[in-house]
Amino acid sequence: MTKKTKIEKREKQEHFRLLFDSAPDPYYMMDTHGIIHNLNKAAELFLGYKRKEIIGKNFAKLKLLSARQLPKALANIARNIAGQSTKPNEYKMTRKDGKEVDVEIRTQPVKINGKNMILGIGRDISERKKNEEELEDKNLLLEKTGELAKIGGWEFYPKTNKVTWTDETYRIHDIPIGKEVSLSKALNFFPAESKKKIRKAMKQAIEKGIGYDLELDFKTEKGEKKTTRSICTPITKNGKIVKLFGIFQDITQETEAKQIAKEEKEKFQTLFEKTKNSMLILEEKDGQFIDCNHATLELFGFKKREDFIGLTPWKLSPLKQEDGQNSKEKGKALINGAKAKSFIFFEWVHQKKNGERFFAEVQLSRIKLNGEGVIQATIRDITDAKANESKLKEKVEQMKILNSANLRRHKELMNLRKENRELKNKLKK
Repeated sequence: MTKKTKIEKREKQEHFRLLFDSAPDPYYMMDTHGIIHNLNKAAELFLGYKRKEIIGKNFAKLKLLSARQLPKALANIARNIAGQSTKPNEYKMTRKDGKEVDVEIRTQPVKINGKNMILGIGRDISERKKNEEELEDKNLLLEKTGELAKIGGWEFYPKTNKVTWTDETYRIHDIPIGKEVSLSKALNFFPAESKKKIRKAMKQAIEKGIGYDLELDFKTEKGEKKTTRSICTPITKNGKIVKLFGIFQDITQETEAKQIAKEEKEKFQTLFEKTKNSMLILEEKDGQFIDCNHATLELFGFKKREDFIGLTPWKLSPLKQEDGQNSKEKGKALINGAKAKSFIFFEWVHQKKNGERFFAEVQLSRIKLNGEGVIQATIRDITDAKANESKLKEKVEQMKILNSANLRRHKELMNLRKENRELKNKLKK
């Protein structure tokens, strides 16, 4: 291995380590016997353990999973040993503080320094589980409050200033169910800017019969800050507005989930654009490129992204690969392999826009993008490494020839010395 190759290998390992450690989701590395070898910071925070408390220990003995969940976990390890990745599996995991949390884990077999290891990627789904339970409550509420009342229902009578709420609306406000509430009291739950918006909207609804649908900041009786959605439908009788009828929804978690999703997307986009390696996104179905970073355009000699999008790997490759296989057929087979295994790694001969060929290391991973399955490709030019490898082989062959010649000369010299000694002995006699 040349010095450059060693440096590249170290850089690759460091790149993997950085991605592993900085991943927002819990990541861990385990061997096929269930011994944990590494975990990232997100996993430490999620479990409440420090690395030194977990590394080197068997996951089963740590009692992270209950006894009834172990058979499922062991079955997935068996699949990894057989070379298979596992789909996301749900578990109830016990933290160091004894609290049980819902987690979704998917695993895949990897090679680390020649050893078979298992990479596990976890995701905290406690909020999702909580949302699922709340959704069941909302479905029951739909039966009671009608088509419009998806969460909490409310009514306001302009003539008497009377306000009525459903039970769920009381719960959102953290107020005992049935307690009398005035319009003034109800509006005081909104901070100044939101209060101004809803006052104006209610005035238009009463005076002009214009309904509204607003997202508003909100503070409960107990001081908890929330994001809410308020929808109003004016009810008219004999040409007059007699009532405002609406729904009131707590959308805090939805708003937070959107913000988290936005941040995750921004993190991925930053990594995608800033990495020095070529990164691309391909359609699963036909292998067409649907996105790429600037490093990809430089690698293949393109100036504009739109000129690159829509091409396929085999259109940027010679007709056949080094092993004689057709590039298109082999490329499609590898993409299908990535879909089946989630992650594959191989060498490939690519071709730049100007026709220049180069050797590449390619990593294909199946990921979800905007809810759709796509293939993420990472490409690294290894032409120089290949050339160095070839030169090294030539030098080794030259050394073999030189050593062989030196050995022959040595034998000839030894034979000549032997003959000289024998001749001297004869002359002495």
